[in-house]
Amino acid sequence: MDFLLEIGTEEIPAADLDQALEQLYVAFVELKQEAHFSYEDKQIEVMGTPRRLTVLINNFPAKQDDAVSDRVKGPPAAVSFKKGKATKAGLGFAKAQGLKPAELLTEKTEKGEYVFAVKTEPGQPSKEVLAKALPKIIGSLEFKKSMRWQNSVRFIRPIRWLMAMLGSEVVPFDYAGLKSGNKTKGHRLLANKTFMVKNASEYKKVMQEAKVVVEPQKRARLIEKHFTDLSSGVVDANNVRVQKTFCEVINLVEKPSVIVGQFEKKFLKLPTIVIETVLQSHQRYFPILNKSKSNLTNNFLVVQNGTAKNKNVIKRGHEKVVNARLEDGEFFVAEDKQAKLSSRVKDLTGIVFHEGIGNLLDKTKRLQFLVKKIAADLTLSKNIADSAARAAYLSKADLLTFMVAEFDELQGAIGAEYARADGENKEVVEAIGEQYQPRSANDKTPESKAGTVLGIADRIDTLCAYVAIGIVPTSAGDPYALRRQATGLVDILFESGLELSIPKIAKIAYKRLAKDFGKIDDLDNVVLKVFELVNQRIEFRLSKMGIDYDIIRAVAELRVERPIEFKNRSIALQSIRNNNPNILQNIVMVYNRAFSIADRKLGVTVNKSLLKDKAEIAFYKELQLVEKKVDKAIAGNNFVSAIKELAAMKKTIDKFFDDVLVMVKEKSLRRNRHAILNRYVETCLKVADLSKIVKRN
Repeated sequence: MDFLLEIGTEEIPAADLDQALEQLYVAFVELKQEAHFSYEDKQIEVMGTPRRLTVLINNFPAKQDDAVSDRVKGPPAAVSFKKGKATKAGLGFAKAQGLKPAELLTEKTEKGEYVFAVKTEPGQPSKEVLAKALPKIIGSLEFKKSMRWQNSVRFIRPIRWLMAMLGSEVVPFDYAGLKSGNKTKGHRLLANKTFMVKNASEYKKVMQEAKVVVEPQKRARLIEKHFTDLSSGVVDANNVRVQKTFCEVINLVEKPSVIVGQFEKKFLKLPTIVIETVLQSHQRYFPILNKSKSNLTNNFLVVQNGTAKNKNVIKRGHEKVVNARLEDGEFFVAEDKQAKLSSRVKDLTGIVFHEGIGNLLDKTKRLQFLVKKIAADLTLSKNIADSAARAAYLSKADLLTFMVAEFDELQGAIGAEYARADGENKEVVEAIGEQYQPRSANDKTPESKAGTVLGIADRIDTLCAYVAIGIVPTSAGDPYALRRQATGLVDILFESGLELSIPKIAKIAYKRLAKDFGKIDDLDNVVLKVFELVNQRIEFRLSKMGIDYDIIRAVAELRVERPIEFKNRSIALQSIRNNNPNILQNIVMVYNRAFSIADRKLGVTVNKSLLKDKAEIAFYKELQLVEKKVDKAIAGNNFVSAIKELAAMKKTIDKFFDDVLVMVKEKSLRRNRHAILNRYVETCLKVADLSKIVKRN
């Protein structure tokens, strides 16, 4: 039999739907483990629309698995049974445990075979377990912003019905003043009535009758089909799809259909970014490119909820809204262009960056200084440095425009459009437009060198400025989005491959800040906190890339200053683990043995005249060669090669440990042997702290 849970609600915001479904999936994975249910993770199907969150699990067990309640070790098996029959010892142990001799289990242990008394607790009927668990699962769902009703109930939106079924039976429970049942609601426009579900296995069939496409993936395919069906004339499905808007509209409808609308052609004279913002960000419509994908057409697509009878009326309604918004945009652009972008810079004194660290004109001046320092550190050309400095000067001026006041998401992008109209060069325009990239996890990083430098400068200045006045992210919150700033900085450096030291540029940023503001934290403390904040985001990003946590920690222990180096070291170790696990395991084994014996206080100076044994002579000679190879490999960022060179020493080091006694009585000899081991440990630490690497089976 199948299990079904449906939480019916008022319309859930699109951005929260995926998060809710993910939490439900995790909750039922945990329920399986905690309540001892024998279903597979792949059996759990989570589905949802703006009005419902659904979990459907096929072949749900009728009861819990039996659980071990007690396990007692008895006498050795040889003592408990002779020729298959229980001895006095076996009978006595079984009786003491309330079991028959045949119910005793024989298991192998490190000390041989022993008998065990294992008592199990019978599993409870699934219906009873679920009735207790479901209210807790619903109550465990968390959202950034929840609504409260009936004084105490909190949820993303008010819950209007609950359906819970195991096969054909209702799983009874109460939540939010509602009782669970076997009824659901149809599409608000196309089938606005109650539908009964006689069996959980019939849920999807009932949803079809209710005119609801409950599976998000199916809604996505349906929207794509509508796009394809409309692929004639000026509309081409290949020129339509915009990923962010597409993902949102999937979660805005229960049964999608598509309408083609048109706005007035005169608005095509507006900057493309303005039209796209009006259509996508404000209305969740899809702009359409021409056949060559070179320019926008005046057509757009609307994904609506249900197949409307009066399409022409609805179409005119959408067109009216778009034309009105574009007319506003046309007015704002005309007003903004009456003054050059550069003329607005002086008025940035009126926008406070933060109390205690000045206004945006102060920040602009700092950015001009920082981009030149960063460009010099990276040995970039004078042209790039000058373009970055000019872009820094103009970077925040668009915050004073009508367009940004109305469409704040156009920061940077509209500034680039105005800079182009003012005759600024291509590099300056690109840098202004790219300064805020990446805005999110899926956004691209700056492509131009000037934009990359400006993006780095902006973020390091923001981090240092806030940290300098005591504002740092905590577990309780991050109101100034400093983690996002640090993540963006890491993404830029990862993607660009620029070898920039975080402590170095943080010191430069701090010293420039300190020239204007005296009441800030001291240099070392600010640089340390910024470095730690950035390293946290490096570790987060690497984990998302599939790097194992122990490998990340092994590199983090070195306090690597350049994010790209941190990344390359981690990838090298992960590559070795994935492709040649024995190599990594061997080097870690040898390193840990050497590290446990070595005394780092005794230094790394080896007295060759004290090398007596063949094994220690061979160890020292090979170590000298490997040191040079490792240094050369690291200098060339070839960390895989460095690891392999160290791993190749295993036989020599094993021979050393087998044949040579490190802890000899003679003090000078003991010190010398410690020095060899210390030198080997130091060479390994040039790659990573291998003691943090966990052995994998």
